[in-house]
Amino acid sequence: MEFLDEPIYKIDFFGEFQQSKGAGTIGFETLSNDFVIDRFEDSTSMDIESSSATKSGLEEEKCLEAPKAEKTLKDNHSKDCLKFCRRIASVALGQLSTPSENTKAMIGLNSGIISTLINNLGLNTLETIQINSLQTNCLRQFWQEAKDIFSYSTNKKICIVKQEYWNMIFDKVTSVKHFEEICRTLSMKYNDENVRAVLQDPAFVEIFARLLFGVNKMMILCTILREKTLHAEFLQKLETFDNFVLLALLPEYFQFYNHRSGKFALECCGKCKVCKSKMLPQDFLNSLKTARQQVEAIVSRITQLCRLYRYDEFQLAVLLMEFAYSNF
Repeated sequence: MEFLDEPIYKIDFFGEFQQSKGAGTIGFETLSNDFVIDRFEDSTSMDIESSSATKSGLEEEKCLEAPKAEKTLKDNHSKDCLKFCRRIASVALGQLSTPSENTKAMIGLNSGIISTLINNLGLNTLETIQINSLQTNCLRQFWQEAKDIFSYSTNKKICIVKQEYWNMIFDKVTSVKHFEEICRTLSMKYNDENVRAVLQDPAFVEIFARLLFGVNKMMILCTILREKTLHAEFLQKLETFDNFVLLALLPEYFQFYNHRSGKFALECCGKCKVCKSKMLPQDFLNSLKTARQQVEAIVSRITQLCRLYRYDEFQLAVLLMEFAYSNF
């Protein structure tokens, strides 16, 4: 994996917040661009002058309305989360099909831990290549299911990303449970008999699912923050990208995010359902500020490691996974 000398992406959460003059209005404004200009064929110059003035005034009004329409369309971020999820599903599946050296190293490091776990549990020994393959297959099934959820061609009802979908990917408890379900499914149909036997052990599956969550989250973060790929660049150009990085690292804030405005509660309008949520903590803005500082520190650490150890993929994987085990 090739890293840049300087990070492609840097979070700037600390710009001074200025509330919009249009606070209190969320979504599309009702704009009328249909103007009917009555033309009168009158012989008096006064009528002609009046008609001309009316037409001129309406045309001027149309010119003023156009930027408003453009602004409201630009300020509507309702589909950004869906775009983000679709892209990371493609990014993840791409990494699993043609993994970068960093992804290979992280999966390989996980395999060493899993091999020790298998021995400690007294299960049938698996070769490293078998464990690598098992991890890849579990991750591939996970992301294929996610892709099917977010794709209109396979899920006609998809229009927004619900919290349950976001949690499936980024929330530890929810994601680990989903990996456990995948393991149970594979335990009945995996081609390798020894692997099937290992997947039938509840203690192994519980720990294995947690290890999968860690490597999965780190793989995604490294890819979207540092990789020079079309998908990564698309994500980084989203105006709401910073918000989604925060939500990926701290998914408990998802319920306090207004997708239409692309803002968190109390930075939005103070009047919408998100801002008025009964679940909103009294000190939410202070909590959000702390969360942004935490995310800034995590992103800075990951990009720093990627820059310092870009020529030593194994050492980079060791440090990244150590960070993942400690923080995720």
